[in-house]
Amino acid sequence: MRNRAIPGLAVILLSGCVATNSPPPTEAQLNSGINPALAARLTEVPANYRQLVADWMRQNLKDPYSVRDAVISSPFLGFVGLLNGGNAPLVCARYNAKNSFGAYIGEQPTAFIFAHGNLQTTLEKPLACADPLPDYAPFPEAMPSPVASPKF
Repeated sequence: MRNRAIPGLAVILLSGCVATNSPPPTEAQLNSGINPALAARLTEVPANYRQLVADWMRQNLKDPYSVRDAVISSPFLGFVGLLNGGNAPLVCARYNAKNSFGAYIGEQPTAFIFAHGNLQTTLEKPLACADPLPDYAPFPEAMPSPVASPKF
């Protein structure tokens, strides 16, 4: 019985060792004090992440044309919960939009979690997006462009 337990235990212990195809971390990531394996995951956020987030908002909000006061963070590693993999590359956005009743609901923080260059999932009101963690910048891509009034 003991002879069967040892190989089974070895399989369980070694099953967590998995090779990945992640690119090597950059010099800046190595010097940042972040675990290099986690720092390499920041490359999973595509360069067009702002457009992907704006597209998600247009497809999923009840009234995407009512968005105002939108801001977005730069990509960073944040804790997104154990069910979502612990730390993950993400972008936070805060915005105010109308609900189904036509009323503004107040500023809503949302985490946009990326994996392998794609938007994987979102989280509403995550701790990772709480002030002062991310640095927010204006997000005009998410807000409707003002309609020019006709000239008579």
